[in-house]
Amino acid sequence: MKSKILLSLFLSISAMPLMFGPPPVDAPDSGPTISLLAIALVGLIAASRRRFRK
Repeated sequence: MKSKILLSLFLSISAMPLMFGPPPVDAPDSGPTISLLAIALVGLIAASRRRFRK
């Protein structure tokens, strides 16, 4: 189960730049925000999986 969450986290982080395009060079704060979005996305996925199991 944990490996699935880690895999989805890795996939979402690697897919984020593809969705938003390459981050501009003059915006160094775009990296943390993208990773925060990916973590939130994985959290939502994990929460919905837990809900469906019940």
